[in-house]
Amino acid sequence: MKDHALIYKLIGIWPSKRDLIKWIQLKWQPKGHIDLKMGVGGFFIVIFTSLEDKERFFLNGPYFYYNVGLFTRFWKEFYNLDREQFMVAPIWVEIFSLPVNFWDPKILEGIGNSIGRIVKVVDSNCRGRYTSYARICVYMNITEPPREFVELEYQDEVWQQSLDYEHIPFDAEDVMNMGTYVSLESNGFCGNKLPR
Repeated sequence: MKDHALIYKLIGIWPSKRDLIKWIQLKWQPKGHIDLKMGVGGFFIVIFTSLEDKERFFLNGPYFYYNVGLFTRFWKEFYNLDREQFMVAPIWVEIFSLPVNFWDPKILEGIGNSIGRIVKVVDSNCRGRYTSYARICVYMNITEPPREFVELEYQDEVWQQSLDYEHIPFDAEDVMNMGTYVSLESNGFCGNKLPR
């Protein structure tokens, strides 16, 4: 089930299974069959027969159910919906005007890990399909204000890279003045340090 399921939560509303299925069919238009398991307090699990559907639904998020954010989490063993709190959520981050020397999947992963835990670097970034921005998905703590920028160092020069968040659910959105420093050192990728 791990490879075929995503866990979702709606904050503050608990629609019926029938309403959710109708919304999923309308918004996501799955090609394969989906099975919906309802949980408590706004949680539900979607099990996909098509891994392509699962990947597409995850990549095209975040989603909103009538202006209410839909939080997504990958399936994990022994997941307890009764005890789960969504303090960490996957957030899409757009990185505009990134200098050419930083346009590398490992550097994008390092940026993601410096603000949370990287989930995915969109493949088209690596193939050069997007020329105006890079897009990464990062698990972030939504109880803390998001970072406004990261600093990238390359050959004794520091570049301040601003970060744009898609549909951020943070409570402290107006306190986006925290930065983080990332060093590009010649010894390769190590933790929050990025390769050249």
